[in-house]
Amino acid sequence: QLDPSQGSYATIVFNWATGDWSENGFPRPPLPEDVTTQVLEDLYIVRSIPVFSGAVDGPIFIEQYFYEIFEYNPEWISIDISGYNFSLYDGVINHVCKQNDVGGELFELGDAPEMALAYPSTNTMGIFPTCMNEPAAGYVAHVEHFEGNAWFGLSVDHEPEGNAGFCPTFNPDMYNKDECFNDGDAGLIFPDGFTISGPIGSEVVQPCSGVNGAPLGFICQNAQWGADIDIDLHNHIPFGQQAFVNLLIDWDQNGNWGGSIDCPGFVVPEHILVDFQIPNPYDGPISALLAGVTMPIGANPGYVWARFSITDSPVGMDWNGEGSFEYGETEDYLLWIIEDDEEIDFGDAPDPNYRTLLANNGARHAIEPGFSLGVSIDPEFDGQPDAFATGDDNDGNDDEDGVVFLNSFVPGQIATIKVTLTEPLGTGGFLDPWIDFNMNGVFDHPTEHLCGGTSCVLNPGTNIINFNVPVGTPVNSQTYARFRLSRNGGLMPFGYAPDGEVEDYMVFIHDTITDAKMHFPQYPDPFGWDVNITYPNIMADDWMCSETGAVNDFHFWVSWLDDIYPDNIDEAIQKIHISIHSDIPADPPNQPYSTPGDLLWERDFVSGEYVYDWYLEGPQGWYDPLSGTVLPDNHLNCFRIDIDGFEDPFVQQEGTIYWMDVYIELAGGAGGIDMVTVTLDGVDPTTPPYQTWTESNVDLMITGVGGDPPDYGIDPDRIWLWPAMLNADLSNLVGTVSKVEVDILDNCGIGCTVATLYDGSLIVDQKSNTVWGLSTLVLNNPGGFSPDKVTIISYEGAVLEIRIYLESSESYQIGWKTTLDNWNDDAVYSILPDIYWQELIDPFTEESLDMAFVITGNPIDNLDWGDAPDGVAAPQYPTLAINNGANHIIDGVTYLGASIDGENNGIPDVNALGDDNDNFDDEDGVFFPNPLIIGQTVTIDVVASIDGFLNAWVDFNINGDWMDATDQIFYDELLLSGTNSITFNIPASATAGMTFARFRFDTNGGLGFDGPGPAGEVE
Repeated sequence: QLDPSQGSYATIVFNWATGDWSENGFPRPPLPEDVTTQVLEDLYIVRSIPVFSGAVDGPIFIEQYFYEIFEYNPEWISIDISGYNFSLYDGVINHVCKQNDVGGELFELGDAPEMALAYPSTNTMGIFPTCMNEPAAGYVAHVEHFEGNAWFGLSVDHEPEGNAGFCPTFNPDMYNKDECFNDGDAGLIFPDGFTISGPIGSEVVQPCSGVNGAPLGFICQNAQWGADIDIDLHNHIPFGQQAFVNLLIDWDQNGNWGGSIDCPGFVVPEHILVDFQIPNPYDGPISALLAGVTMPIGANPGYVWARFSITDSPVGMDWNGEGSFEYGETEDYLLWIIEDDEEIDFGDAPDPNYRTLLANNGARHAIEPGFSLGVSIDPEFDGQPDAFATGDDNDGNDDEDGVVFLNSFVPGQIATIKVTLTEPLGTGGFLDPWIDFNMNGVFDHPTEHLCGGTSCVLNPGTNIINFNVPVGTPVNSQTYARFRLSRNGGLMPFGYAPDGEVEDYMVFIHDTITDAKMHFPQYPDPFGWDVNITYPNIMADDWMCSETGAVNDFHFWVSWLDDIYPDNIDEAIQKIHISIHSDIPADPPNQPYSTPGDLLWERDFVSGEYVYDWYLEGPQGWYDPLSGTVLPDNHLNCFRIDIDGFEDPFVQQEGTIYWMDVYIELAGGAGGIDMVTVTLDGVDPTTPPYQTWTESNVDLMITGVGGDPPDYGIDPDRIWLWPAMLNADLSNLVGTVSKVEVDILDNCGIGCTVATLYDGSLIVDQKSNTVWGLSTLVLNNPGGFSPDKVTIISYEGAVLEIRIYLESSESYQIGWKTTLDNWNDDAVYSILPDIYWQELIDPFTEESLDMAFVITGNPIDNLDWGDAPDGVAAPQYPTLAINNGANHIIDGVTYLGASIDGENNGIPDVNALGDDNDNFDDEDGVFFPNPLIIGQTVTIDVVASIDGFLNAWVDFNINGDWMDATDQIFYDELLLSGTNSITFNIPASATAGMTFARFRFDTNGGLGFDGPGPAGEVE
């Protein structure tokens, strides 16, 4: 830098001559001064990307830049330096020409570092005998290089100098040029080889390209030939001559081969395999000749340089790795040794199929703290294969929390998973995921790789991955998935990785349920919850109709608490109750989630009206939100219930949201939960402190706080505490208290109102308000306690109601299974008979829960629709299906007039003649003999096919609806079969002009002017 007060900048680029100058007509290699235009530069010069570009803040020594030109030997190379405010002292180009195997004196040589850095962690130089022209340590050379020799791997290559011709250059980025580049000549089978890379002064060790970095083994332990170490070799030396294999390993990491290292109780020589004889001919792994033989590993963890040599003559015990031989080959490798306390993460898919155990080279990762799938990772001594791939989960620390399946697996459909990466450096990682779709017991790579055979890139945090479940995947069967995280990617489904984590999962492939008439089927989660629906518990979940028609079938999945289920299901299940309701949409903040609304249809199904079959097996949880009971891995078996073939099905409308409520009544009672409600309504406002009163068998009393007299007030529906304590004695209740809910109104602030559940003097649970105003404090009994008292203290607040949930006598309990296929709002739960719907959320993750069910059916063409004016863009009278138009099932028995015909939808018409003009005029059931005059009574004739009920409306004020109080002219008017003369009044407030009327006839009554109805007719 010339002027320190000014900024300086430099850019350095390499240039060299192209190799095709003669083809372009140039008589000689063009020199830089020959290139005077951009056209000539494009023809004759190759320019590298900048090897340096940045500020010059002082004296800088710049080196460490390496380019390898494979195609040809350039005629010249130059360095271009440009910039400002600096001076250049010197520049040097080291040009190494690597000859081809044609002509010249070529040998087979080693590539361990000589007079170069060998171990970055200790800054130790290597003095291994490698380079022919480096006098420091000698070299090893094999002269002959014709077919028929002795060699390692698939082939052997030859070079004029060690390190594939690059001696004496090793760094930067010039290590292992012979055996670390997947060029087909390396013979090492395992362990994996490593290399040294990075700029001088910042070198790091990393696995060679295409391998995962599996270690040789643990310090001072034995490595077994064929399991921990092996090399492929061949002996075809002429005249049947035997060959000799020697192995040197630098156990003490001092940069040369020789001597030994001490382990507790024994000594490990660095010449670990001495003149081992190889028969002629021979092709195969050396382990076949060393069956059952082990070799000791040295005492130092970390990396060690090893030399395998196959020669035509023995070398003796004191060999240091140098020498000249007529036949053979030498291969050098940097190997990894790990400490015996290194923590390793293994998988837990079944073995031997999926290669989980160490003995089968199972998938495993050295644990790098802070780098994992999910938030946790734990070490194991070996793989923990398990039929449900939960062996790692059940070892005391469930660390398989990195992959979440977001929907069910169905052939031909897209599946989605959420992968969470914990990575402190912000650099991300790579994921190699497989699923055994063909269920052959192998993670076939790459066809079953979820990212197409290439590692998925993961960013820190949440990552979403979509993939197709192949058509033809076997259904109603379980298979397995493996997810491997690493920093470099490119992993196989088995073997060692130097970082990351492996997580295995069982997955279930569902068969498609056809004719689903809902948003999408919600299949059961094989590892989900079963939520108690044993009467009086009741559950509900919503769906959106995808096609107008009858709901002919219900399909849902259940399990039994503790896997205790009756042998005779028909005797155990007294009835399955299903009801269908309208939707009450969420309306925050007063109504934060949607719930079931009006009852539209209900039915009880008994023995013979449903089919019950076993469906799948897997560790599933039991959840009773009313009692607070949460039992992970409670049971294994899941069953499917199908209900079909029943009469008078519910008719749903496309695009409409409905709710299905379910409870199952069992013989012998519920077992399960009873609820006791203390309303605090109507308490005598003159009740003094410390006096007991009783409600619902609970003794209540108001006392002071901290020794002070109580300050309180009693309203007709609540008790105010300013401050004071409300005591509730639960000891008279029958059953074990599992949960208590306290509705409060706090006017003081967060934490000012506290509810406590006691077992004697022991606090079982305690909660305080986290918001101002209305809230519910939920006190849970996790089990093992017998709560007998609740206290509520407030410094300025009110207690509105207390609900106590009691576990009653033991019995069978059945639960409705949750799903991965979440839709819309969460499912809801309550207890009968007084329904108070509460949102269902996962008791552990606090995420959404929906239930597993499928609604199926067939479209109904024989529906009768109305034809009053209506529209999609400008709705009027509800006629079209999209506007919840009135319609009836046509049964051929229940109708008005002499005939009825069916339509696929309402046929709105400005004169209400759409149905008249379609097919044939079936609107022949209502007759107006006289004019309609404001303020008068009118008699009309209505013809009914059978006895039934009539509901009718007239839009008297002509405002486009039938919602006004005076619009309904008949409410469940009884009609007898035949002609009925009935009368109604035209109000004085009616508007003169043309308006519209709707008449609906059925045998049940209670109809409104819109929506589906049972068998009948609308005119």
